[in-house]
Parts: sequence; C-alpha cells; structure tokens
Amino acid sequence: MKVLVTIIVFLAVAAGAGAVFVWFGFFNISARVPHWDITLETIEVLRDRSIIVNSRDVKTPPLADPALVPKGAALYQETCRQCHGAPGISAHPFSQGLTPPRQTCFRDLYRTNGETRNCTGLWKMASS
Repeated sequence: MKVLVTIIVFLAVAAGAGAVFVWFGFFNISARVPHWDITLETIEVLRDRSIIVNSRDVKTPPLADPALVPKGAALYQETCRQCHGAPGISAHPFSQGLTPPRQTCFRDLYRTNGETRNCTGLWKMASS
C-alpha cells in the first residue's frame, strides 16, 4: 500500500511539474531559436519512427507513368506552392525562415536523376 501511495504522489508531482513547465512557457518552441540538441534528437527519432511505422503499407506508384505528372502538379499547387513557390510565383516571405531552408528538398529531389524513390524517402522529404 505504501508503494502505491508513493507512486501516486510521484505521478501527481511529475504531472504538476509538467503543467508548470508548459503553463509558464519555459520551453521556447518558436522556430526563431534553434532547439536544444536533445530536443532535435528526440524530434528526429519521433519523425523517423513515425515514417517507418506509418509508411509500411504505402505503395510507391509507377513514377515513370506520365499520367501522374498532372496529378503531382495539382497536388503541388494545392499544398506546396505557398511555401516553396513555383515558376513565376514567389514563395511567401514566411518561408524564408523555414528550417531546413525551402530549397533543400528540391536539391534532394533533383539529385535522384529520375530514379525511383521509395515512400520512406518521400515521407522524409515531405516532413523536412
């Protein structure tokens, strides 16, 4: 019984400390200040594990299929253009502060020289 009370008290104190940490904003979550190394490491592990687990059932479409080009262009216009820009369309000013810089994923994409990329790589690129 004493052990159970000790565990309950410990959990209550930990929850209270966590609430104080969140409520008073002790952790700077803004993108203007780089994260601590341990925070970056945690985010990277969380991202990588999430990609691995959630992309298991994703099948890579035949990327050489020309019918996918208009679909990809429409998806880019809808979900990417605002931050990354497009030919003749400047990106929003807020995208200049993205980390990593907005051009990074395009350099990585073009580096493949048309090779088929697996879905894990695409998810990683999308989450960068």
